[in-house]
Parts: sequence; structure tokens; C-alpha cells
Amino acid sequence: ALIVGWGAIASVFGTGAIVASIIFVGGSIIIGIILDGPGKDTRSVMGLGTGQRNISAALLVAGTNFRDDPNVLTMILVASIVGGIILFIFARRSARRQE
Repeated sequence: ALIVGWGAIASVFGTGAIVASIIFVGGSIIIGIILDGPGKDTRSVMGLGTGQRNISAALLVAGTNFRDDPNVLTMILVASIVGGIILFIFARRSARRQE
């Protein structure tokens, strides 16, 4: 999907889609951390778990219900790329803090 949709993914630069993805994933991580409760040992795990979206389910829904709108698939792919980068950075920083 990334190779086939690369032109569409590149076309989102400057549209706000990347900023929206950053806010969405970042907000999800923060919500997971806040709702974890008083236990400091599981906060990063809850943040990562909440920040990670089920891309497979989103692609299934997009492919089934939004066949006529390729922008939906493009946004899911952009969010998965941006989310992966953010989650990787967050996981690295969390691991360093626990050492």
C-alpha cells in the first residue's frame, strides 16, 4: 500500500494531515498516560498501547465503506507512518528513563 500509494501520501504535505496525525497520536499517548492511574511502572505501556491504533481494522473499514474516496486510505497510511515514528521515539525515551 505504501509503494502504490506513495504519490497520494506525498501529496498530503502542506495540507495539515501530518499535523492532524501528530495531534491524534500524541493526544492518544497523553490520554493513556493520564488514565493509567497512580502506577508509574505501567504509564509508558498504557501510553504506547493507547497511541497505537489498529491500522488493519482501519484499512478494512476504509476499503469496505469508502471505496469511492481514496483520501480516506491515504490518511490512514499517513497516520500509520507518523504514528509509528512517534511511538518509536516515545518508546526509546521511556526505555532510557527506566534504566
